[in-house]
Amino acid sequence: RQAQPCLDEVEIFTTGTTPRNVALATHGTKVTSSSNLPGYEIHQLKHVNDGRYGNSASWISNGAGKGWVLFEFPEAIEIDRVLWSRDRPADGRFSDRLATRYRIEVGMSADNLHVVATANDRQPFGSASATSARVTSNEQERAEVERLNARQASLNETL
Repeated sequence: RQAQPCLDEVEIFTTGTTPRNVALATHGTKVTSSSNLPGYEIHQLKHVNDGRYGNSASWISNGAGKGWVLFEFPEAIEIDRVLWSRDRPADGRFSDRLATRYRIEVGMSADNLHVVATANDRQPFGSASATSARVTSNEQERAEVERLNARQASLNETL
């Protein structure tokens, strides 16, 4: 049996020198979903863009193994990146309901969307990172990957 997908936060950042998260509810963003798991105050659609992370403020679809969230902005924006998570803190306890298959679509209206990214654009869930997989023979690149991995670990600790 497949569980319903869960998202604790979705962030959509603009392009430019000072990217901002326009997905936040405070920016007038309208959010709708395919369905919402009933009966749980901590798992409501309003939590998908409230700026809080973790299971105690998340959205869960009521569809086993499927669901979608649609963000509508009050004005046209240029998107740089989309981030989402399920129980984001580094010490997050939950690994169930993780959305590993996805499709991101954009457009000027909900009935005129086109695909810009899918799960097929990524390494399979649970596999080695794309960078680590490519860097096998060049010692300088391997050292740089190790340095970046250490920096990432340090930043994750700081977070």
